Amino acid sequence: MRVSGGERAHLVMCAQARSDGDEIETHEFVIHVPPDLRWFRGHFEGNPILPAVVQIHEVFRLVTTTWSDLAGLQRITRVKFQKPIRPSDKLRLRLTRVRGAMRAAFEYQRDGETCSSGTLEFASAQGARR
Repeated sequence: MRVSGGERAHLVMCAQARSDGDEIETHEFVIHVPPDLRWFRGHFEGNPILPAVVQIHEVFRLVTTTWSDLAGLQRITRVKFQKPIRPSDKLRLRLTRVRGAMRAAFEYQRDGETCSSGTLEFASAQGARR
């Protein structure tokens, strides 16, 4: 999606793979970080990095698209931002969920090294109806 001035608003997904174990479902996305992503503007001049809130927003967007039963974000836990994500980076985003669990873990990697990771926890279906 492009916004005014030709800037992009989202990371660009290049590929997706899914694998299922007995209890764990994993989705991996190959992602390109556009150099014209609007979130780099002012964050930081001469040394742009992808803001943490944008990383979490993109994870949330993909988690709720991948698993439609996950709604009502309750909290984000175990979040670690270890390496900055920069313009033109090529990333792997891994989403993992234990079947039936109301949470999904994420990990952004660049060249096999973790950039950031954490867990999104959602309301139970019963809790979401309250």
